[in-house]
Amino acid sequence: MAIEADLIVILRRSIGISTFQGLLLQTRFNSTVRVNPNYPQAVKLINWAKENKPMLLSRASEKTSTSSSVTPMIVTPTGQQVISVVEISSAPSMGVFYVEAEMSILDEFQEFCVLECSGCKQKKRTKNRKDFECPKCNRKTALVPRCIFQIDLIDGTATTTTFISAELGEKLLSMTAEDIFDITCT
Repeated sequence: MAIEADLIVILRRSIGISTFQGLLLQTRFNSTVRVNPNYPQAVKLINWAKENKPMLLSRASEKTSTSSSVTPMIVTPTGQQVISVVEISSAPSMGVFYVEAEMSILDEFQEFCVLECSGCKQKKRTKNRKDFECPKCNRKTALVPRCIFQIDLIDGTATTTTFISAELGEKLLSMTAEDIFDITCT
């Protein structure tokens, strides 16, 4: 069983990645990695982890996979049926399904963020946030970042690929869409 010293916070900033002789390593001039930094957010996270240590450790012990995926800690609303991943494909219609599964991000190099029209939410394939004339809503508008990324949901029955976006994505990554854009697109 883990002890409190095992509950650490690792903070990273501006770490770039490149391949060199099979290794994925690179540092930039302003790169930083800090373990247990004395920032209010890190202290708050450590305190939360200490308060919720039994739940965190029980989740880790329930994990059966040896992959780097993490058991999600999202609670199913009361009265909603939990189905297996394989049952999603045989469902009669599209909709919201509640599953108990591991989440795995297979492509860690994906963008995690898109820019879209602030009016109609149409996505624009650019990293430039300057105002533009939106062809869908016919007005000059600013582009705003939106969190979106692809994950695999894995349980004992099957694997399915899906997207996490907007507020849920920001919550799971513990970052705002603005922060994600600043890190991945600038």
